[in-house]
Amino acid sequence: MSTDLQGEHYPGFGGKVGRVLATSEPWWPPRPTAPEGTPNIVIVLADDLGYSDLSSYGSEIPTPAIDALAGVGCRYTNFHVTPLCSPTRAALLTGLNTHQAGMGYVANADPGFPGYAGELPRHQPSLAEVLQANGYATMAVGKWHLCRDTDLSEAGDKHSWPLQRGFDQYYGFLEALTNFHHPHRLYEGNSVVQTDQYPDGYYLTDDLTERAVRMIREVRQNDPVKPFFLYYSHGAVHAPLHAKADDIARHRGNYDKGWDRLREERLACQIELGIVPE
Repeated sequence: MSTDLQGEHYPGFGGKVGRVLATSEPWWPPRPTAPEGTPNIVIVLADDLGYSDLSSYGSEIPTPAIDALAGVGCRYTNFHVTPLCSPTRAALLTGLNTHQAGMGYVANADPGFPGYAGELPRHQPSLAEVLQANGYATMAVGKWHLCRDTDLSEAGDKHSWPLQRGFDQYYGFLEALTNFHHPHRLYEGNSVVQTDQYPDGYYLTDDLTERAVRMIREVRQNDPVKPFFLYYSHGAVHAPLHAKADDIARHRGNYDKGWDRLREERLACQIELGIVPE
């Protein structure tokens, strides 16, 4: 085949296409491979969590696993978020100002302007897309809330869904919130999880955690050196305020003193921890 015809019929092919196999030269396009020693990345996003709601930030609520991480890492004391779900997520996953990322408001309304499109822009790559293009396995679990209400169906435009924005795997819910004991609509990839009844004792946070661990384990079993990016976006502690019965019982009575007293105690603890100045 002439060079002109080969370029026309097989654009980008680096080998040679001859009349028969014996006169052809094979070629394999390079696949993205992360450099040796590339770190794994795990982002755990707790929805609507208050600044002082972790014990490592002054809370009376025991959060030992997070405290252990804080003890060997760093605790930021001068950071900013957008106090809304979708804008914060869009900024986190794109590195852009929320209006540049099309999320000046939550993704439940589209007034007809680019900064309030209610979906991630097609021309701006997400963190997952960048990492995927550089050899990472990419996984998302939990709440998404980055696409329009009109696209939350099998007939909707999926360009702002997780798999279309750089994630190899996804398990969770696309809307702003769901029932923690009986989620109304979970997705695996681009497909609805068909469930009429959840088992007794089902709790969404446990389900999401088990799926996140399973995703990591499966990647590791098949490629022990490939780095992974896990975006674990909790449904908690966003409404509805659903907790397990034993957790409710464990904290019963702790807040009878009221939030004014609680604020004073948390502030005193934050001062002691050095989280805020005296």
